[in-house]
Amino acid sequence: NMSDVYEEKINPANSLQYLYEGVWRDIRVERESFQVKGPRGMETVTLPLHYTHHGPIVKFDKERHRAWSVKLPNFDGVNYSLGLYGLMKAGNLDEFKAAVARQLMPRWNLLFSDPKNIYWVHNGNVARREEKYDWFKPVPGWTHETEWGAYFPFAEYPQITNPDSDRKSTR
Repeated sequence: NMSDVYEEKINPANSLQYLYEGVWRDIRVERESFQVKGPRGMETVTLPLHYTHHGPIVKFDKERHRAWSVKLPNFDGVNYSLGLYGLMKAGNLDEFKAAVARQLMPRWNLLFSDPKNIYWVHNGNVARREEKYDWFKPVPGWTHETEWGAYFPFAEYPQITNPDSDRKSTR
């Protein structure tokens, strides 16, 4: 997994606070305007966007005082474009690997080839996680135990350079 869903406990006395390590934290609220085509043509609709320190809240359950937020690698950064630019500027295999190793792009299978080399890497910013939780389901957002650790280093990504060919010649 490269992203996770966190179940957040919402303060029954203040629906704009969530629990973390025994302390109520304020939910960050931003307002964003969108152009929407409706019965009267294009209209501007302004909506509130809610965030915990894990990421954007995608669902509220006001009766149960719960919310679910999503954590994604590089969510707040503009590194994705910079990472793609590095790949496009790479003039050889070493430069390509160096661009991927910067870990600016959250995920892609990437392939490099030139007249002498072929290289494949399963690129992905995957964080180390506490193993006692089932990360395929929402995890508790109210404890530090579910915070991400460091990303796995580039050297541990699945990758192969110049694989042997098992193709039989048809001549």
